[in-house]
Amino acid sequence: MHIAAPYLLVVLVTSAVVHSGFALYAWQKRATGARWFSLVNLSLAIWLSGYAGELIGADRTSKFLWALVEYVGIVTVPVLWFAYAQQMDGRAKWLTPFRVGLLLIVPATTLVILATTQWHGLHWRAFELAGPEPLLALRVSYGPWFWVHSAYSYLLLAIGTTRILRHVLRGSDLYRGQAVVLVIASLLPWFINLIYLTGLISLPGLDPTPLALSVSTLALGWDIFRYRLLDPMPVARMKVLATMLEAVIVIDHLDRVVEANPAARAVLDPRAS
Repeated sequence: MHIAAPYLLVVLVTSAVVHSGFALYAWQKRATGARWFSLVNLSLAIWLSGYAGELIGADRTSKFLWALVEYVGIVTVPVLWFAYAQQMDGRAKWLTPFRVGLLLIVPATTLVILATTQWHGLHWRAFELAGPEPLLALRVSYGPWFWVHSAYSYLLLAIGTTRILRHVLRGSDLYRGQAVVLVIASLLPWFINLIYLTGLISLPGLDPTPLALSVSTLALGWDIFRYRLLDPMPVARMKVLATMLEAVIVIDHLDRVVEANPAARAVLDPRAS
């Protein structure tokens, strides 16, 4: 593990840079509805950067301060992912400032409770340094609020993923591959986190969730550049194409087929009809 320590930092920092790049790229397309996707990636970059800072912190106090930075990303990613899913599913009007503010109450409360946890133990009952040299991390025992925060986060992630699946599966079959990548990208880190919290993965002081996020980064990047994630076809237009009797094939500026309705697929491949 001592030999692997520098590589772990490289993975964390590189992933944070990649997510920052996605955030900037998506923000430039915010007029097309990519604002929430940009904020998701910004939160992931904060999470990964904070964890890298925690690992290289010189002492217990500095590591705790970096953990607070890390938690800014941890508590906001589920809310932003849920908001992004709402938008993809055609529910953008639901995302009023008031409702988004309500969604952020639990994350904000979690940050306050964590910042003061050494006095009441509601989030972390205790924490100590643990793990392989030289990257010592905080090993913690969880208080009751930690499980409240975790349940809330998993609920938002589950609802968000369901919304995205429903949106994609309502469209044409060409978007089914997009759905698979989205599910992998959204579920992998939380699956790893779940088995880590239950003790099925034993890495003293080290949380593998950010490493799973680096894999998720690749899946999200593939979705962006291969399936044009930030330029989704409106659901109404999908439905119109799906019900047309005439064959319709849509190509982009590189002459790639980006959409074909059922009538066109029947012409191109009669076996598929």
